[in-house]
Amino acid sequence: MLSNLRNFLVDYSVVVLLTVFLNFFIRIGELWYISSIKFEKVPLDLLFSKSINFDTLFIVLFSLVTLLPLVLIALFNVGLAKVITRGLFYLLIICLFILTEYFLINNALLSNAIFEFSFKEIIDIGLVEMSMNRIGFIVALIILLLFSAFFYIKSKRVSRFKIAKWIFAVYLILGLISLINRKHTFKPLSYFNSYNEFLVGNSKPIFLIKTYYDNLELNSFSSQQEIKEEVIKYQSYSSNKNYLSLDSPLIHDSKYDNILGNYFTKSNIKPNIVIIISESLSASFSGHNLSIKNSLTPFTDSLSNLGLSWSNFFSNAERSYGVLPNLLASLPSGTGARGFINMHGDSLRELRFPQHNSLIRILNKNNYKTSYFYGGSGIFDNVSEYMNQNEINNCFTLGSFDTTKYYMDLYARSQQAWGHKDADVYNQGLDVLDTIGTPYLSVFQTLSNHSPYNLSDDLYYTDEYIRFKLKSLG
Repeated sequence: MLSNLRNFLVDYSVVVLLTVFLNFFIRIGELWYISSIKFEKVPLDLLFSKSINFDTLFIVLFSLVTLLPLVLIALFNVGLAKVITRGLFYLLIICLFILTEYFLINNALLSNAIFEFSFKEIIDIGLVEMSMNRIGFIVALIILLLFSAFFYIKSKRVSRFKIAKWIFAVYLILGLISLINRKHTFKPLSYFNSYNEFLVGNSKPIFLIKTYYDNLELNSFSSQQEIKEEVIKYQSYSSNKNYLSLDSPLIHDSKYDNILGNYFTKSNIKPNIVIIISESLSASFSGHNLSIKNSLTPFTDSLSNLGLSWSNFFSNAERSYGVLPNLLASLPSGTGARGFINMHGDSLRELRFPQHNSLIRILNKNNYKTSYFYGGSGIFDNVSEYMNQNEINNCFTLGSFDTTKYYMDLYARSQQAWGHKDADVYNQGLDVLDTIGTPYLSVFQTLSNHSPYNLSDDLYYTDEYIRFKLKSLG
């Protein structure tokens, strides 16, 4: 029995160290992708001083957690314990690859927000996000799986060699170091030179675990000094207001001026209201506060000269789940990682969301016809349910489009696009608006500018067009 146990422990040590070795190649691939595809600079010393260190710490601690139950299995059946060990760490390698792929596509670490999605939503997100550089990621995954399978199978023979006892000794030393440093598996933003290095340097599974158990959000990793600087910057935008403190950045005792009143003319005719929610329209490449030489949206920029525009805008949510409650009801972000629209609400009225007022309800009472047009799934983020609970008259989402006129083309289906392209959404909306009369409130939410990008014209995908646009925009 002792001989079998010794044999298993040596074999287990080999598998753990092989996993560390295989993860090194995942990290190398990540570094190559960031520098070659994203054209971002990542210091090489970050890979060895932090990324590999934190990953190794996680893998070894994971192995120590699973060691005892596997030893118990080995006491009865060594062969079964070895098979389970390889299956377990093979699965771990796949998970490390998936977490890395998620980061490379979204430029964010996967957090506890994943547990707020339904299984169907997770599958939908995975299929869509994979469509960006899908072939490259699939090929990389296949190579990794074959490479890993080869090493895990061949590693069974290592325990026969004299070097086996040294491998076991290395594992014991790493295990001891990991236990001593178990509280240092994750470092805050202040430990790194930049936010990008924070994302690359930390261990992705550790981040996921920490956000789950500690209920941490990314913004909680900002230092107090950084928060203070941002508050001062925000308050400087309205220097005429007497803000009371930095701890409550929005509170002031100054009177509000009627700044917008002069821009509106009273009339007996009720105006039609159209709201366009534009996906991924970022100030970093649109408008005047750019991070690039020229704006990518010259026509949209020209609209600012024809009406009112705000160059300093205080956002209440960082993703699409927040836009409808924020824009239509001035609601706070809500509880949970996915905001108000994903809350479970008033049990007394058996409503999906807490009871609240909204622009839709107010205009309904003023004899407006209210409509919402969105090319994506109404189930995702409870969009349809939210709109219907607010008693909207017409709610058009993916399942309610006129498919005889508007259908997802071959490209959209092959790329697992999120839904109908924006041109179809507008045309479907115009079809409806021609029949409902006035006055109306119509909300259009665009989608084409979300990866994997479902644009209206094949022209936009040609190399010639892209080269022309890059040259004309400088």
